[in-house]
Parts: sequence; structure tokens; C-alpha cells
Amino acid sequence: MSFSKDDLIAFLKSIDDELRLDKPCTIYLMGGSALLLYYGSPRSTIDIDLISTAEAKNIRAIAGRNSKLSKEHNGLYVDVPADGMYLISPDFAEEACELKESFKNIRVYVLDPYTLILSKISRLENKDFQDIEFLFSTQKLSLRILEKRYKEAITTFSEEIDAYHFELVKKFLKEKMSKK
Repeated sequence: MSFSKDDLIAFLKSIDDELRLDKPCTIYLMGGSALLLYYGSPRSTIDIDLISTAEAKNIRAIAGRNSKLSKEHNGLYVDVPADGMYLISPDFAEEACELKESFKNIRVYVLDPYTLILSKISRLENKDFQDIEFLFSTQKLSLRILEKRYKEAITTFSEEIDAYHFELVKKFLKEKMSKK
């Protein structure tokens, strides 16, 4: 089952209601949920992916796959991919964009478009190419800046496959841009 923007907001509000905190915690969305909630992507998603932090892991404990909250929301769940499973900018928190929804216990941020693209490079499935193309076509991004951000990020992440995938992304984007 796939979920819409409204489904994601309702789920985040349920998570917010479930949390009992002295002060709000901060979470960082990546993947399809970030594209859908902040950038207006037309595609749906099956989960909410969070950058791995202590807060994210606590939220996964109450809203992860097969949790009570997940079952109440037709199987929508929070996933926290392990560190090292995705490439992100070392300054992702400073570059993140705040979601303009009202929550009591959570502050929700999404990755900036360049970091979101970097996070997709490790997996690079068809939907990742579609997401990268969507971000480039709607956010007026620069391939030169993406390459600079990649070089900054790769110093903290040493997977050779990402270098190969990045070259594929560059080739893909150059072909798409040359057709415009």
C-alpha cells in the first residue's frame, strides 16, 4: 500500500500525540516522504525514512513496522536505515528545511535537495532516478554544486560503489538537461 501527503501528516501527528517529552525532539526525513511532504513530489511512499539519531530510534520504537501506531495507520511505518547505508552531507542538519506543520513534541526537518540526492546514490533504483530528475527539474539545482557536495560527503563515506553510482547520476542528469 502507498500513502499520500495527508496520510503522512496524520501519522506524524499520531506520533506527536504519542510522545511524552519535556522538550520537542528533532527528526530529519529523507527518501520519498521528504519528497512528498516538502518538495511536492507526485509519487506516494510506503514509509517515513529518518536519518539515524537517538530521537529517530525512539520514534521507530513506537511507530516502526508492525507497531500499534503502524497498524492504526494501515501499515505506514517509520524506518531508520543504519548509518553507512546512505551518503549524506556532513552538514545535513544545518542545511535541512523545516516542515511547516504544527507539532507539540517533534520538530520535523527534511533534507535539502542536494543531500536528498546524495542519500539516494547508494541504492539507485529506478524510483531514485525519478526522484533525482524530479528534484533537478523543480528545484533549479546545479550539477556543479551537486558534485562539490558529493566530494564533501564522500570524505566521510568510503564506498567505491557510490563513486560509480555518482558517475551514473551525472551522466543521467547531463542527458536529461541536454534534452531541454
